[in-house]
Amino acid sequence: MMQERIAQCTNRADVSDVDPRWRTVIGAGFVLCWASGFVVPRVLVPFAEPLTFVVLRNGGAALVLIAIALALRAEWPRTHANIAGLLWAGACLQGFALMGVYWAVYRGCPVSVAALIGG
Repeated sequence: MMQERIAQCTNRADVSDVDPRWRTVIGAGFVLCWASGFVVPRVLVPFAEPLTFVVLRNGGAALVLIAIALALRAEWPRTHANIAGLLWAGACLQGFALMGVYWAVYRGCPVSVAALIGG
């Protein structure tokens, strides 16, 4: 049973089949999104408190990811346990970790220090 599950999880498409231009675009998009997670909060500090910013940022990201998942016809979690696990992982990673970084920037911590600690 466990070996079947491991085989299922590791049976991925060969990345050599992917057009190298797509890999470049995807990589650049990831770096841009990740880097903006530390620069944008400093710009928005005068306009929004950290919790408001995190809610708006994660809400926007959720809409984009839902649109992509629907366009790709991705499989959605089927059980309540899977949904709860995904929500908990998202809350821990995005909610708590980034909230701490954004709160530190809001309280005056330099973005470079926050990026070193949180990134």
